[in-house]
Amino acid sequence: AGRLAEAIRATAPKEAGPVTVLGPSRAPLGKIAANYRHHIVLKSGSAGELRRVIAGAREQAPQRDVYLEIDMDPFEML
Repeated sequence: AGRLAEAIRATAPKEAGPVTVLGPSRAPLGKIAANYRHHIVLKSGSAGELRRVIAGAREQAPQRDVYLEIDMDPFEML
């Protein structure tokens, strides 16, 4: 989760329309069925910039043993 967050920070734009990266932090339900869970929250005023950063993050995510779930407008974060 830490390496993924750093990759996102490196991809996120710094100029007008920045993307704020919060985390990673342990999810409130930190472990379910032997799976550890973490949150990385991205905030921006531009949905297009978020999509670009998320696309770059998917390429950086480990391909094995990691499940990556992306929720563009989360209702809750458990």
